[in-house]
Amino acid sequence: MNSNEISARLAGDGIPFRSADAIRNHPQFDLAFASLMDGIATLYGDTTLLVRRLMEYDRAVAFMAAVGLDFAQHPDVPESWLTVERLRGALVSMHLTSARRISNLVTSMEGDGLLETKRASGDRRVRILKASELALALDREWLKVFHQPLHMLNGDARYEAAIAKDPAYQRAYRVAGLRTLELAGTLVKNNVAAEYFLQATAGIRIMAHMFRETRGKPDGRTGPGFYSQVAEQCAVSRVHVRNVLHGARDLGLVELSTPPGLYVAVTPMLRDVMEEWVSQSLSAVDLVCAFALEDQRE
Repeated sequence: MNSNEISARLAGDGIPFRSADAIRNHPQFDLAFASLMDGIATLYGDTTLLVRRLMEYDRAVAFMAAVGLDFAQHPDVPESWLTVERLRGALVSMHLTSARRISNLVTSMEGDGLLETKRASGDRRVRILKASELALALDREWLKVFHQPLHMLNGDARYEAAIAKDPAYQRAYRVAGLRTLELAGTLVKNNVAAEYFLQATAGIRIMAHMFRETRGKPDGRTGPGFYSQVAEQCAVSRVHVRNVLHGARDLGLVELSTPPGLYVAVTPMLRDVMEEWVSQSLSAVDLVCAFALEDQRE
């Protein structure tokens, strides 16, 4: 089942949202695409740790799922508590199934100050996790970046709460998003470019900078020195950037100059599959937004 079919099934008959096709065929889609690339390229600022750790698929989805599960937990309902086991269950639909990997991610997020831990009062063996204020602030940054293109396309007031970083909307959005984890996992696994760049450390940010650098250029080429420039902007080494782009070349996503270092060129294949990923991602955000607003009205 593809993302469009999953979205339609989740929405049912009563939840209006914008389809991926409607978004991609919008006359202002190029501006929305550019807006999202700009947002991804600057998300989390220049904080090396955050750029390296929260822009890699496993860490990013574990982080966002943890925020949603934290909002959904209630102190008097043990079944709702955010534990490592509950997080592990939620991440299955995101194709993250290794118990050791998830435990390591939790430990890493605790060390980075994104998750806090307390012992259950009735059973000291149970560790209850909670998103820190830092984590919530960073999540609001993400929500703003992914709602701004929708606002640009539609000028709809329903996106303004996310753009304003409203905590009440954040809570509603993340709890509603727990219903669509299957969709989020499909968006990546069904798109070769998105999966490749998201799995590489800071890969999605490297890709976003490549689209920024080549914007408006008919040949789709960056200028000389792109490796060094993007390495600094993405808090990784020049060798890492080179390795990521060599892998992308092998997939037909970019062309590299001979001799190396003169330019990196975005291929039509990369442009096409990333437009598909952006339109599907924005459609998914719009669906969760519709769920969240409905929940807030109830």
